Amino acid sequence: MAAAQVIGHIHGLHRDFANIQAHSSWLQQFQQAPEAWAVVHELLTSSSEELVQYFASHTLVTKLQAGNVPNVLACRQELMKYLKHFWRGPHAVRRQLVIALTDCALLQPPTEDGAWLADSVQQLSDTIDALPSLLELLATIPEEAANRKVVVPAQRRLAFATGMLQ
Repeated sequence: MAAAQVIGHIHGLHRDFANIQAHSSWLQQFQQAPEAWAVVHELLTSSSEELVQYFASHTLVTKLQAGNVPNVLACRQELMKYLKHFWRGPHAVRRQLVIALTDCALLQPPTEDGAWLADSVQQLSDTIDALPSLLELLATIPEEAANRKVVVPAQRRLAFATGMLQ
């Protein structure tokens, strides 16, 4: 799957009203494909179009909520890089990236929660440009801990929420 093909379907979803269902189905299948990770990376680092960036960041959320992450640590690092790239916006893209970062943390072992929070807060406190992301993260943590779309056991949700309060 090429990024250009994904972009074509994103545009089709919003412009080709006769084929909306076909574009939507194709994009949903794309989001479930393992190769979506690489295409999303390309879209987030190469596209300047907010609609494409939003779809790419939302794809990350979709994959993480389903528990599809090849490597939690690498994913967290990559999400932080994307977040740093989108500190100044667009807001909707930044919001999706913060949700993805939080969902990724839910997939890690509970023993890593404290270190993840400390590291994330530190990285998002380094510059004034990062403060909206930090505030977004602090608001997102309880929301995602309660979000049943994230495929983790109830005990993990509780441990995560409790760990964030300590």
